[in-house]
Amino acid sequence: YSDFTSDAIDVNAGQTYSITLNPGFASTSYDEYWKIWIDFDNDTTFDTNELVFDSGTLSKTAVSGTIDIPTGISGVRRMRVSMKYNGAQDACETFSYGEVEDYNVNIGTSGGDTQAPTAPTGLASSNITETSATLSWNASSDNVGVTGYDVYQNGSLLGSVTGTSANITGLTAATTYSFYVKAKDAAGNVSVASSSINVTTLSGGISCSNTVSSYPYAEGFESGLGIWLQESSDDIDWTRDASGTPSSSTGPSAASEGSYYMYIEASSPNYPSKTAVLNGPCFDLSGESSATFEFDYHMYGSAMGTLQLQASTNGTSWTTLWTKTGDQGNAWSTASVNLSSYLGSVVKLRFYGTTGSSYTSDMTIDNIVLTNGSTADTQAPTAPTGLSSSSITETSFTLSWNASTDNVGVTGYDVYQNGSLLGSVTGTSANVTGLTASTTYAMTVRAKDAAGNISSSSSTLNVTTSDPVGTGCTGGISSYPYTQSFEGSIGDWTQDSNDDLNWTVDANGTPSSSTGPSSADDGTYYIYVEASSPNYPSKTAILNIPCFDLTAESNATFSFAYHMYGTAMGTIELQASIDGNSWSTLWTKSGNQGNSWFTENISLSAYLGTSVQLRYVATTGNNYTSDFAIDDISLSNGSTPTTTDLSLTLTFDNYPEETSWTLKNSAGSTVASGGTYASQADGSTLVIPINGLADDCYDFTILDAYGDGICCSYGNGSYSLAVAGGPVVASGGSFGSSEVTNFCLPAATFNFVTTTPNNSADVESKESTVNIYPNPASTFININVLNGTRIGKVKIYSMVGAIVKTADINGSEKEINISDLPAGSYIISIEDEKESTVKHFIKQ
Repeated sequence: YSDFTSDAIDVNAGQTYSITLNPGFASTSYDEYWKIWIDFDNDTTFDTNELVFDSGTLSKTAVSGTIDIPTGISGVRRMRVSMKYNGAQDACETFSYGEVEDYNVNIGTSGGDTQAPTAPTGLASSNITETSATLSWNASSDNVGVTGYDVYQNGSLLGSVTGTSANITGLTAATTYSFYVKAKDAAGNVSVASSSINVTTLSGGISCSNTVSSYPYAEGFESGLGIWLQESSDDIDWTRDASGTPSSSTGPSAASEGSYYMYIEASSPNYPSKTAVLNGPCFDLSGESSATFEFDYHMYGSAMGTLQLQASTNGTSWTTLWTKTGDQGNAWSTASVNLSSYLGSVVKLRFYGTTGSSYTSDMTIDNIVLTNGSTADTQAPTAPTGLSSSSITETSFTLSWNASTDNVGVTGYDVYQNGSLLGSVTGTSANVTGLTASTTYAMTVRAKDAAGNISSSSSTLNVTTSDPVGTGCTGGISSYPYTQSFEGSIGDWTQDSNDDLNWTVDANGTPSSSTGPSSADDGTYYIYVEASSPNYPSKTAILNIPCFDLTAESNATFSFAYHMYGTAMGTIELQASIDGNSWSTLWTKSGNQGNSWFTENISLSAYLGTSVQLRYVATTGNNYTSDFAIDDISLSNGSTPTTTDLSLTLTFDNYPEETSWTLKNSAGSTVASGGTYASQADGSTLVIPINGLADDCYDFTILDAYGDGICCSYGNGSYSLAVAGGPVVASGGSFGSSEVTNFCLPAATFNFVTTTPNNSADVESKESTVNIYPNPASTFININVLNGTRIGKVKIYSMVGAIVKTADINGSEKEINISDLPAGSYIISIEDEKESTVKHFIKQ
């Protein structure tokens, strides 16, 4: 028996404490039974209900457990710790073999520390051998302080450490172990577990100075060799360099990524057939489901030798995964190697270079990456900025914002009203309708890309609709379609009395040369503004349109033709008002538009449910060559026809006179073309607008008369065809005589209903008997026609209309491999003997 009551242990009521009891044998171990009592009622007797710990079994080693301190108690209490040989004991029992020790515990009422540390993060493994491994992790934080970490192996407590690493020993070769870590503090609070990591021990004796188990892994040699090592048994070493190798006519002039690269200097005496081996680290793929090793290589020189990527799982025998021999030209290339054969194991990689017959065989590597998943786009766009409102009425307003950026391309924006998704647009503005007067709405916008990545939200903009006002435009035209072509008069339109000059109905050409149209767009007559002196500069002409009653309409589109030809052309606006006092600009155009008629379609969806008056306001330029004209007016109550504007950017190589292009629709008709470009400077860039394309599928073809493309033999040319303000639909530069890209402008191609996927067959259909399943899918989708109809062709489109996969079926069912597609939403078009069925599916 020992009395340690002079030492008081501070605890807090209502808390639970961990305790470890160690027998402390001098030599031989014996079976011992442990119990602990605390005299909570302070009556100098250890009652049965004051037993706070019972080991429950005999043990030769340390035992652990917890002690609960009840609430409502404070002050000093006696605690008895009893260890008895080979059997259980009572609090005051006398026995021959064992130990009894008394202590005091000082029970406080402050509640004590009850906050657990944060979970450890970044758990990783290194120094993996056949029988051991090292674990490391990021330190946890605690409101008082972390005192240690418990390490668990395959779900069982392995031991505790005070630092942020642990050496695990006594393992079995070629075996996978699961590890996680918990943090703890002095009060006995224990964190939740870290994420688990699987570690596979080595087999066959492979030696790993460094092991990588966290992906993606990247090395660009910007700060040295990293964890790559020179081989000692080869002929020469690899060299780290920047800005070109010393020899002419061989080697790169710059790195493919960053500033530095690794290369083999082949100058004498380093040729012929001298070897240089660069050893990579070991890659632990034991817990991975996919792995791809990518790198850039440069092999330029007339005497170029051979470069190999080799792999080994035992450090002795090596397998060649990739090889390249001979001059590959003065350009960087990228290699991608699938490591699926090594999943579930640890593999070591190395580059094995052999020089050629002379000094012109400098071979180079750079930009090494190993990924453990799909190489699909996972980067979200930036958040939209500059959210603002305009054209605010009682029931609507317009939102606009600055375009987001993305590593691939932004495909659209989701608009949220009071936290709920309102809809999606492809541009940087949205008309918000169906609102209530004098009401504040919280608006946010998020950008998205073709892979389904979504940005964080823009800043919130609060928009308050206008207060109710008496309408100055009631009744009016209510029968649609409405048309006006000014055939001899202005009809029910009126000249405004508060402007500077009137509009004029005319046929044939206007009196002035080099301005105005030569004939009408529709019929014989049109209406125009004569800008001859004294009608310039900056004189206004207002033409009032009758009221349109849209109270019963669900759609309304105002269409017109306009002509703005002249070097001094001013500005024309189409404005709208519901009260006759305040006017909103729906459309505006300034400057010389060329000697042609153009058509514009304006949605009046913001004015549905009310009456609206329209007017044209024209302001002349600084001389007589600014005659405006309009014609062929119509207002229909159908949906707004849509067109798309594209922009073609051509950067020429050294022979622009060889380059031309065509754009054909699905009927095979050429809708736009250009080239060749003999007048363009070598290496110059030309931007060509292609406007007003109807919804359809198109073939864009770029041609090179010589047959060597526009990159990279004679200059670094390129081309990019993009939707205005939207995604790129075709791009490239390296091709032969021609290159064809098929794409679709979505509205004509995709007509589908989206429902919530539930992994069952046919989550969306159109009275068709065509099923696709599973949906969502990760590797394969199955197509089945229940009535036995034979399917001809299947096309899969991205959400920007680009065809990403096709298949010929010639049957009533088909399994299609989609594992190579990036994650995201897709459209599948299934053509059978009678019709085409369009469906939507999600690739996980």
